[in-house]
Amino acid sequence: MKGRFTVNPFQELSLTSNDRTSLEDLANRSILINLELCMKYMSGSKRNVDSYHWKLLKEKEKLKVYKERPEGAAAAAASGDEATGMGLPMLLCVGNIEGKLEDLLFGVISEDLETMRVKASRRLGDFGKSNSTCKICFGFVCHACKIVRKLSFVDPDLLLSQRRVTFCTVCISSATSMSSIDCAHARILKHGTMDRSSAVQKSSFEDDSEE
Repeated sequence: MKGRFTVNPFQELSLTSNDRTSLEDLANRSILINLELCMKYMSGSKRNVDSYHWKLLKEKEKLKVYKERPEGAAAAAASGDEATGMGLPMLLCVGNIEGKLEDLLFGVISEDLETMRVKASRRLGDFGKSNSTCKICFGFVCHACKIVRKLSFVDPDLLLSQRRVTFCTVCISSATSMSSIDCAHARILKHGTMDRSSAVQKSSFEDDSEE
């Protein structure tokens, strides 16, 4: 899914303990149902994919992904011998993956949002479309509406570097119209209170310079 890492327009969902338990039960039931369907397919005759039942969607390396056809789902439900989603959208992935089960689980589990985005990353954009995004709202920007500014950064080795950063017109307009007081207040809240010793040293240095 292209453009998946945009700003979430919804507020953070607050769940009660009962809601969390219900969702966990729903996930467990879904796993058990799909595991049963998988075992039913694997126990079939030679594990052949019925082209009348399944339509090939994508093939990459040694994996093939199929989508269940509506007419095939009806026939499978009537016979009861084949795996079917019973009217719900269903995909079938067939093939071999190199590695162990531990490798697969390690690739699936992400400890935070940033790690999940890195593991699920893919090339942005498509033919004839811009792959530039605003680095504030992460929305796509075209060649005509994007604004590029050169900003300074301090690298981990404490060297100063300058990089070209892309923004959209809305974010640039919002940033340039912000009050300096609001910017200073936000910076203090982010980094904590100012270092008192450095402020005293600076004040003392200014007093000595005036004398």
